[in-house]
Amino acid sequence: MVESLGSYEDWQLSDWNSYYRSLDSIMKHLKGVHHLVEEGDQMAWGAAIGVAIGAVAGAAINNIGPGVGVGIALGAGAGMIYDTIAHKQDRVI
Repeated sequence: MVESLGSYEDWQLSDWNSYYRSLDSIMKHLKGVHHLVEEGDQMAWGAAIGVAIGAVAGAAINNIGPGVGVGIALGAGAGMIYDTIAHKQDRVI
C-alpha cells in the first residue's frame, strides 16, 4: 500500500476515497481480529454509556442535569481505566 502511494499531491478524489477505505479496512481488521483499540476509544464509549445511564437516573429523580453530569464523569472514568488496561497490555493502535 505504501509503495502505491506515489505523489499524493496529484491524487484525485477517487484516489483519496480508495486510500481511506483501505485504512478503514485495516483498522477494522486490527480491532476485530487482534482486539486492538484506538487511543481514547474506551473513554468515549464509557462517556456515551454514562450519558444514557445518567439521563435515566436523572429522570428518576426529576432532574436530568446532575444525572447526566455524574453519568458522564463515571462513564469517562471507567473508560479511562479500560484505556489504561489496554496500554498495559500493549493493545493500543
